[in-house]
This record gives sequence, structure tokens and C-alpha cells, in this order.
Amino acid sequence: MPHTVLILLSIVLSVIMLRNAIIALPLLFVLPMLAEKQSHIIVKCVSWITYIGICLFFCLIVLVRFGFARTYILSTEMSPDKKHSASIIVHDEGALGGSIEVQYERLYGGIIKKSRPIYIDRLSEPKIEWIDNYKIQIDDVIINIKDRDVIYRRK
Repeated sequence: MPHTVLILLSIVLSVIMLRNAIIALPLLFVLPMLAEKQSHIIVKCVSWITYIGICLFFCLIVLVRFGFARTYILSTEMSPDKKHSASIIVHDEGALGGSIEVQYERLYGGIIKKSRPIYIDRLSEPKIEWIDNYKIQIDDVIINIKDRDVIYRRK
């Protein structure tokens, strides 16, 4: 593959890194193997400089995403039939603030099979209460998890 194409792939790889650094990691190692041996020296130099820049960018993204942000589960509430749970997950980003997410989990024999966020708010700890097996009240919002609808929201 010509080095000019590798330069373009490096730019595409940097966009992929912004979305998900874990997916970009194997691509980062495969990219130099695709290089063509016969190419102009200037194009080779630009290609390698671009590749080294992308590697440094990857290290910076991993450091920022996984080094400074902390994520932990604050509490978990089980539904009355013990087949569903709702967990309060805190995404603490230090001086940037962060967010709190309520994540719904469907349990099959004690193993989580389906998990999705149902409520996201800025750092204010919500109060969770199960109304029945398929309705959950988070602060003043009642959500039907079966239909994914907000049933009631007090203003």
C-alpha cells in the first residue's frame, strides 16, 4: 500500500481513537505493516512522522480517558421480583464535574444479560425506588423500563 494512503489512514485512525481508543489499538499496530517498500523518501518520512504523531496522540487519549476519570457504582437496587436491578454509577471527572447515570440491568439467574442507561443527570445523587417489576421512580421521574417510556415527570 502506498505511503500516501497510509497518511490518510492515519488521519482516519485518529478519528476512530477519539470515539473508542480500544478499537484503535490493534489498527495502530497493523498500519506500519501495510507500508509499501518502494516509495519516495519524502513520502516515507511524512508517513512515519504521521504514524509517530498518531501513536503519541493515542497515548494522550488513553492517559486522559483512563487516568483522570473515575467511575464507580454508588448503589444498586433490586426489583421486587429480583429479575431487574438499577445501579447508580458515578462518573467523576475531577474539576470537570462529571455525571451520575442510572443503569438498568436485566438479570438471568443472577448473571447480567442486558444493561443500558435509563437516566443521566449532573452530579446530584438520585433516589431510586421500584414501584413494581417494570416501573422505577428516579427522583420525580417514573420510567416504564419495558416500553422505555417516561410515564410521569413532575415539574
